[in-house]
Amino acid sequence: MKIETREEFLKFFSFLSEAQESKLERGMERVQLEGGQWMVAHAAHRCEGDVCCIHNPTDHHMREWPQHWRDDAGKMERICPHGIGHPDPDDMTFQLSGIGVEKRWIGIHGCDGCCSPSKEDFCECGHCDMTDQELERGCFVPKED
Repeated sequence: MKIETREEFLKFFSFLSEAQESKLERGMERVQLEGGQWMVAHAAHRCEGDVCCIHNPTDHHMREWPQHWRDDAGKMERICPHGIGHPDPDDMTFQLSGIGVEKRWIGIHGCDGCCSPSKEDFCECGHCDMTDQELERGCFVPKED
């Protein structure tokens, strides 16, 4: 969809606002993610007692990094200090658990190695060595020539 005029923009923005309101009417709620981004998500009581990247994240090594919801891909990322978006470990667990939609590709990302809890999982240049753990997480860094 190409938006060329102010009128088209306002119409599209109105459509998005109506979609957000529809979600709120169905029992979802506005939440502010770690890092400041706002989104509409399931209500907190829906995941009470369970791990949830929004309401009850685990104490993983990326826990303090800002969250970023990728609406285009339906996944949560954590932004490392270098500005790279890495899959949120709790969201990946959910996505691959069978509770969410099974889509292994969801973990593929430009990786600088920060998402590995141990730098030993990476080669000396910082690129993924594509161990089984890396393949499971979906890390992908093109090797330099």
